[in-house]
Amino acid sequence: MGKLKRCIDFIKEVFQSTDFIPLHEPCLTGREKEFVIEGSILATLTAAQLSGFGVYLLATTSLYSVSSLMNITLPFVMYTALSGAIKIIIGPLGWISIITGILYTFNKANFKKLVPIIIYINYLRVKQMEELKGDTLKS
Repeated sequence: MGKLKRCIDFIKEVFQSTDFIPLHEPCLTGREKEFVIEGSILATLTAAQLSGFGVYLLATTSLYSVSSLMNITLPFVMYTALSGAIKIIIGPLGWISIITGILYTFNKANFKKLVPIIIYINYLRVKQMEELKGDTLKS
């Protein structure tokens, strides 16, 4: 209990307040980049699904153009492998992996905010218990 009281006293001293203890300064979480990356991957998968056969046409045409520029002829297995990779990426496996990544990103604990919140809740609980003890003694 002594460590908690010292921690609460330290927070009160730093923020010079006895009534309100701010849990954090208003700031960005630092995880915005992760959210943007996850969102853009999700948007890309959605666009690929909505395009239908367009993804396959774009991929095979691009592969043909690159091979023509290099003056080589690629075997049919290259086009089949490309189609298989697209099927896996924009199919159920791709959706499962991106949803898992999004859930993982959202469920990461932000300990810079979580620890002060837990301390503050514990402080309020101790304060309430002390008030209840005082009311019981007065009765």
